[in-house]
Amino acid sequence: MSSEPGHKLPALLATLVAVGLATWSFAQEPVDEQSGTQALRVAQDMVFASGEDLRLNARSSDDVFAAGNTVVVDGVRADHLHVAASELSIAGIEANDLIAAAGEIELETGTIADDIVAAAGEISIGPDFNVGGSAVLGGGTVTIDAPIPGDLRVGGGEVILNSAVNGTARFTADTVVIGPDARIAGDLEYRSENLVMRPGAVVEGETRILPVSEPSNVVRVGNAARAIFLMIGFSILLSYFLLVLVLAFAVPGLMRSASQGMRERPWKSLGVGLLVAVVVPVLVGLLIWSIAAVPMAVLLVVMSIAATPIALAATAYFTGERVRLLIARKDDQPIGIGARLLWPGLGAVLIFALTLIPIAGPAIWLFAMLFGLGAIVTSAGKAFAVPSQDPV
Repeated sequence: MSSEPGHKLPALLATLVAVGLATWSFAQEPVDEQSGTQALRVAQDMVFASGEDLRLNARSSDDVFAAGNTVVVDGVRADHLHVAASELSIAGIEANDLIAAAGEIELETGTIADDIVAAAGEISIGPDFNVGGSAVLGGGTVTIDAPIPGDLRVGGGEVILNSAVNGTARFTADTVVIGPDARIAGDLEYRSENLVMRPGAVVEGETRILPVSEPSNVVRVGNAARAIFLMIGFSILLSYFLLVLVLAFAVPGLMRSASQGMRERPWKSLGVGLLVAVVVPVLVGLLIWSIAAVPMAVLLVVMSIAATPIALAATAYFTGERVRLLIARKDDQPIGIGARLLWPGLGAVLIFALTLIPIAGPAIWLFAMLFGLGAIVTSAGKAFAVPSQDPV
């Protein structure tokens, strides 16, 4: 692999993430276990395919979506092809558009009637691959040997062009190499410290160096907003961390009881937390509807808001115990204030870090909150339960 892509394609990556999630969520088509070939009939609707090592040979009048570790596209016919993979190889394709993201992309043969949008560590477009429109590419190393009838936009660490471009070619890269067989009918625009023009390369239009753009007002506002959000995030992290430590020190019995419930009855804890999260809003709505019970509804809302960080603290306490068991191989209660606060604090940091993961972060936060909420409610219920009396 070469360097990381220098040009980001957020819209492409967001699309490909959605492709991956949709592919794993929808029912998969049957796969031949020996050949690994996706056994697809000619479909009138969208086709979703996934597998560890996938050889795709699909026919559809609509879009085809595929995701896997290694994906080999061989003989696909579709309106649009969307692929997310670690390694992607395409041959014999006929489609209007191609949208792809992978570690490595190799386009060997086939025809894309319109545009290509792709991002990868390495992208190679062979001379026998036909593109009918424009291409937008981002990668560490991007090699283009196929003619591009429209415009070409490339961002990367190293860009190598050795084919014809009928439109404008715009490059943003560390190194741009215009090969001897390159013929650019439009303008050549580039932002690079190292432009190499091989003998025989032709640029019919103008050659322009793209200026380094000054931050606009929108960018300045965005930077200021980013700083504010970072401060807010740091404040939340600090408050959350302190709350975990306070609860671990002030009410260790409740935290240990909740952690034990998570360990011994994880599904019950999650189920109770989910039930509470569903029942409380309904109950608040009913209380507000009755008007007279509005104060009780407000109290319930306040209690729910207060319970959220406590629930996350309980999950952090549980996580700290599991980390202690994994690292120190100890399952007993730690001795000393330092040890009693160290592991819950570490658990809090880990939970907060996981919630910062793009896309998955909110789901992790929700799971941690429901998990801890159910354990806290169950433990509190046991603490306040009145022991049953045996009949005389």
